[in-house]
Amino acid sequence: MLIAVDCDGTVDVSGGPVPLELLKKLSERHTLFIIGNPWLAQHLPGIVPDQVGGKSATLKRWKAERPKHDRYIVVDDMPHQYEQGWEGWEFFTPVQFVEAFG
Repeated sequence: MLIAVDCDGTVDVSGGPVPLELLKKLSERHTLFIIGNPWLAQHLPGIVPDQVGGKSATLKRWKAERPKHDRYIVVDDMPHQYEQGWEGWEFFTPVQFVEAFG
């Protein structure tokens, strides 16, 4: 599973409901990417610069470069940004993500 997580308003260290510890746990078994604010990468082991980026074009590139994953997930507090052109991605609000994976 490839999980792309927005930082601001999503992760608990930046005012969101997704615990940083949950992301650390998931990153042990899944590929984790950081959307937007790159400082979150400093708090997660194993994140390399290629795993930090902006939104639409970067997410599409990540998926194209990593076709082996069975699921592609985006977690963002502003899911309306992803209304069209995102075939193959699943979108979760932070609360939905915590409910599903926490």
